[in-house]
Amino acid sequence: MIKSILVINGLVKKGGNTDFLLRQFLNCGDFQIKEIVLRDAKITHCTNCEYCLKHNGKCCFDDDMKVIFDYSNSCDYLAIASPIVFGNTSGYISNAVSRFQSAYRYSNSSSLPKVGKPKKAVIILTGGGSGGKSAMAEKTTRLFAKMLNAKSIEFITSYNTDKIESKDDAAAMDKINIMQKEWINT
Repeated sequence: MIKSILVINGLVKKGGNTDFLLRQFLNCGDFQIKEIVLRDAKITHCTNCEYCLKHNGKCCFDDDMKVIFDYSNSCDYLAIASPIVFGNTSGYISNAVSRFQSAYRYSNSSSLPKVGKPKKAVIILTGGGSGGKSAMAEKTTRLFAKMLNAKSIEFITSYNTDKIESKDDAAAMDKINIMQKEWINT
């Protein structure tokens, strides 16, 4: 049976460092890939209207976020990719994360809501200059992955892209090779 990957792509620039690492990673075998490019998706940010509280957790917006929720129910793996922008993920990732407010509010719990079946996840982050390594971007993407029911989360990072492009980042490329082998063999 072919395994499936849900890719949530928060790239800002096609062909940039984040896109390069993601493409390298996805070139790892025979997987069914469903990629949501958030830049092109129609996803409205949470407006805190509280519609979800009156409608069993259902959000008032009927948009592409439904595709993420639906595919998360069946995928085996999750990949989230984002450049670091002003110390955090791209606005596209932040916007999508905000939509879990309905699940969180409706759950009436201090624990995180979980969407979909348990899965492994890889998070790809790139950044350079003073916007390089970012604990906030790592925390945001880890939270996103956990809400999509990731049980195992690994990071592939390239944090010096102002000095060295991701394609020349040996540590990032080595991590891609390790993760590819792990996913192919599970």
